[in-house]
Amino acid sequence: MGLPFLVPRVLSLALVLLISLLVHLRREIEAALPRTAKGHRSLLAVVLVLGLVLRLNGPFAHAVYMDEWSYLEGARTLLLTGRHELCRDGIVLQCAVTGGTSDPTGYPLAAAMTFSLAGVGAGQAMVLNLAAGIATIGAVYLLALVLLRRPWAALAAAILMATLPLHVRHSSTAGTEVVSLFMVTVALLCAALVPLIPRRTTLGAAILTAILAVSVRPENLLVLPLAALFAARGSGRRLVRSPVAVLATIVLVLPLVSSRAGAAEAWSFSLAYVAGKINYLYFWAGLTTHLTPLFHTPVLAILALGGVWELRRRDRATLGLLTTWFGSFFVVYLAYVLSASYRFMLTCYPPILLLAGLGAEGVANRAGGSKGGALALAALLVAVVPALPTGLDPGDQHHVFQPEVDFLVAATRHLPPGCTIVTFNPFLVTFVTDRPALDIGLGEVAFDRSSRGGCLALFEDSFCSWRPNENSDPERCDFYHRNFELEEVRSAVNSRTKTSVSLSILSPRTGS
Repeated sequence: MGLPFLVPRVLSLALVLLISLLVHLRREIEAALPRTAKGHRSLLAVVLVLGLVLRLNGPFAHAVYMDEWSYLEGARTLLLTGRHELCRDGIVLQCAVTGGTSDPTGYPLAAAMTFSLAGVGAGQAMVLNLAAGIATIGAVYLLALVLLRRPWAALAAAILMATLPLHVRHSSTAGTEVVSLFMVTVALLCAALVPLIPRRTTLGAAILTAILAVSVRPENLLVLPLAALFAARGSGRRLVRSPVAVLATIVLVLPLVSSRAGAAEAWSFSLAYVAGKINYLYFWAGLTTHLTPLFHTPVLAILALGGVWELRRRDRATLGLLTTWFGSFFVVYLAYVLSASYRFMLTCYPPILLLAGLGAEGVANRAGGSKGGALALAALLVAVVPALPTGLDPGDQHHVFQPEVDFLVAATRHLPPGCTIVTFNPFLVTFVTDRPALDIGLGEVAFDRSSRGGCLALFEDSFCSWRPNENSDPERCDFYHRNFELEEVRSAVNSRTKTSVSLSILSPRTGS
């Protein structure tokens, strides 16, 4: 059976139980919210529509060259075989060599569920992210209501989430970041409800959402201690300390940890990795690079500082929770401060947006009357709207690598039927071309198959020269040039990387 079969079923059961618990608790959750928030439902609907309109005008393009395709092919494999794994030789349902995957199971499972309803395709996964992006706006609003107890501040936080350019950009990709942010936010929302609704069912919902968040991205393990802090306030402390709650969390999270234990890069976000990569001299660079000029203006930081001032005077415990949320993820992601991996910083934004919403409400209260409301709204718009064009651009990786994917799709039309494509990314090939693929590392398999008359074609893309880590083989494609004759089918030059891209039929070199 194995973990590739077990983990998706554990997560599916957790999802069903979570939905059941939330339906059961719906009236108590509504009663726990501030009564004055009921008058904001129409305004919240307007904010959600605003968020939807912005995201419908997003790029709807892949932002990450390799990762998104592995999630998509993992989802298709899960849908068709019931197992979360990737094929290294062949194609789904006709795979000669299967291999594990370092990808967490949560997002491929969500994509597989979407595929089962709407068909298999990258566009369907992008719609999944679009839905998760809109739902996150609502989750941020509810979390602000629960933690801050200030309906206008919660509405301001929702507006900031709806217009956040980085979130707009990734709500129309096939990456994990938006679904991950949604699950993290819902997990901490459920945890924050535990002191208000001190019941085992509420704690159970918090545990299940935290586990589902961990299943989407490995660094979301940070959610477990964060959720415990959010829940262990007031009357929730006794529930959190329950041995049953601790045991249930361990039992549920263990398969997720075990499923990644054998992958070489499965724990690239481990403490050892982060400690080795972070240069704390870059801390200020991390703040300025990821959290000021690119995806919003400094007005957002000023509003957030206003929120810090408000909470410092009246609710330091909540300020501590929000600071811990931001700080824990920020320190982990600081390892990427010199790269363009801005998408990782999405998880750091909700606590900033909650504080900024509170700061905007403070502006309105100090100015007074309708003038105060207008000033607060203007401050919100200035905070992020000027950067919205950035959110409508798919990003550098798309511009650099998507032409190579387009080249592959066009070039494979000139191959004989059934010809296997040798490539560094077999999951990309199988998903976009629906042709069998062979992992480029299986050179001996390729040589044996070609010697027996099998049709093989080598796809040489940027990964032939790019080294993703220090253990990568810099001559992965040279092996085929040394041992095979190559008959070029199509070729091109990537104008951004200045590297050649080609597809060539392979045949054994004479005398080898």
